[in-house]
Amino acid sequence: YGMATRVQHLAKRVFRGLELTGYARVDMRLAADGRIFVIEANPNPQLAYGEDFAESAEAVGIKYPDLLERIIGLGLNYRAAWKTV
Repeated sequence: YGMATRVQHLAKRVFRGLELTGYARVDMRLAADGRIFVIEANPNPQLAYGEDFAESAEAVGIKYPDLLERIIGLGLNYRAAWKTV
């Protein structure tokens, strides 16, 4: 696996493991030997234009207006999966 694939896989595992919904930002650091460390998962990152979340999206080709539309769409289509304990 390439580094991008490893990072994406880890971010998805963290997102699912923490039972997050909608959108979140997972902060990671890469060691010189290739190990990836998760620093934190932020379930409510700053969405303003020019902030880390928006810049990360733009780095992979998602324009700011499209990012906002995607997040709003996730919210409008969200259906909670009720769990029984």
